[in-house]
Amino acid sequence: LMRLLGPDGAHRLLAKLAGDPDPGAGRASDVLLRQQRAYAQARIDRGAEVVVMGHAHTGGVDALKGGVLIRLHPWVGERGWLELWPGGYALRRGIKG
Repeated sequence: LMRLLGPDGAHRLLAKLAGDPDPGAGRASDVLLRQQRAYAQARIDRGAEVVVMGHAHTGGVDALKGGVLIRLHPWVGERGWLELWPGGYALRRGIKG
């Protein structure tokens, strides 16, 4: 079934089954965001300066106490990536597929 639906269709179906009222919106639930921030904060508390999470369901950059959490956009729908260079970074998105 998932093969027939393709990545976008399968994602929408599974999100609906999980109770997401708007699976195409690219938003993470408040519970998921709190869990991601808590996970990242624990790593920052142990000395990390930056935590990068892939497959985060929604992209974004969160300033945490003593560090930064970077959440990459999902690979379903509007794709995103992280660009790094000496002294900086940018969270990019915009490729549909």
